[in-house]
Amino acid sequence: MVRLVGISDSISLSYRALCKSRYDKSKWKIAGHLRGAVNADDFRDDMLFFLFLRSVSDNDEIEAARKPRKDYPTLAGDAG
Repeated sequence: MVRLVGISDSISLSYRALCKSRYDKSKWKIAGHLRGAVNADDFRDDMLFFLFLRSVSDNDEIEAARKPRKDYPTLAGDAG
């Protein structure tokens, strides 16, 4: 099946690109505002630490959902 690209498609793509560009600029502006007077290296270290903690937390939740430990208490409504 051949699909012809019309003017509306190119306008839609341009509009999406413009929105993404504005969104990206806003994200960086907000990040800069939140960072404030903090040294960029310190900010990076803090963010990497938070990403690490999030990764550990997410992996722990996935593992707990996949294979619950026997010594964890169960709620009255839990099957099993």
